[in-house]
Amino acid sequence: ISTAEHAFSLIVSVARSIPQADASMKAGKWDRNKLVGRELFGRTLGIVGVGPIGGEVAARARAFGMRVLAFDPYVSDARLQALQAELGAERCHIQALDVRDRAATEGFAAALPAGWQAVDVLVNNAGILRDRTLANLDESEWDAVIRVHLKGHAAMSRHCMAYWRQQSKAGKSPAASMIHTTSIAGFAGNFGQAAYAAAKA
Repeated sequence: ISTAEHAFSLIVSVARSIPQADASMKAGKWDRNKLVGRELFGRTLGIVGVGPIGGEVAARARAFGMRVLAFDPYVSDARLQALQAELGAERCHIQALDVRDRAATEGFAAALPAGWQAVDVLVNNAGILRDRTLANLDESEWDAVIRVHLKGHAAMSRHCMAYWRQQSKAGKSPAASMIHTTSIAGFAGNFGQAAYAAAKA
């Protein structure tokens, strides 16, 4: 829950221009017209990975009146039904998208349910573990972790950024932001999680 709360606090901070306002105040200014920010209500949050953390982020997004577009190739039918029941099927759409496959992620930002607006916020939350010491970890297990945490996040980010740039060039001025969840393991890895720690560093 603490990770989900932190992620959502960053979303609110970016939406409301809190870092810019803080810097403006510290500089002895108050550029109020530049610090209005934007509402989260009615916007679309894209979440990559709807495990325990992603589900908590989604719940907070719904509390703010956001729509939730989730991507997870491993979500079970039971988990899918539970999420849709909790968040409301009309405001929660889940796709079984494998973020490790760059070709599969092409065009995801534009493939929204009818009537939905563009993805406004992307939360890269996908992650897997292969609990083995480096001496026992085979190459395929190492590659699997790195592909999800690094390639997967990069692929989703790239496509979102390209979509937002396309919208901007079309004169639509998207108010977009991106959050990447990480782990303390990137600073002090846990025993038997060499690949995970490397991916989070």
